[in-house]
Amino acid sequence: MNYPQIPETSVLTDSAAPPLVHDILLPTALTCPALPVTGSKSIFAFWHSGIGTLPPYLLRSVLAWYRRYSPLGWSVHIIDNVPGSPLNASHYIDTSSPDVVPAAFTTRSINGTYALQHTSDLIRYPLLLKYGGVYLDVGILQFGDLNWLWEE
Repeated sequence: MNYPQIPETSVLTDSAAPPLVHDILLPTALTCPALPVTGSKSIFAFWHSGIGTLPPYLLRSVLAWYRRYSPLGWSVHIIDNVPGSPLNASHYIDTSSPDVVPAAFTTRSINGTYALQHTSDLIRYPLLLKYGGVYLDVGILQFGDLNWLWEE
């Protein structure tokens, strides 16, 4: 279909962003970030199998967060459930305590069609309660300004 151009706008080119090579070297600040400090500018998200396994379209979102917000003092933490990973949820919250997360998280007995989404849900509140910050799903394209949370 050929639509008329909206007055006072310009036509965007059809050039797509180059494909994201999945074996790119990710910044250390994303793969091994320092643990956040309570009340710091922290962005949290969850990907069960680790940041290195994010599909390209999701990795692009996370990299956009990092590029946009790290210069403003934000840290990005893509929490996972991979044993031995520096981003494993157990490094951030006490996953052995039933007061923090249900036993189903610790025993990895969450099942069903939405088990991975429920796993993310189970760590969201404990992370925010302990550190503050913002929790996003990895698919979020963040257009707004997060800094107003600290500046107002």
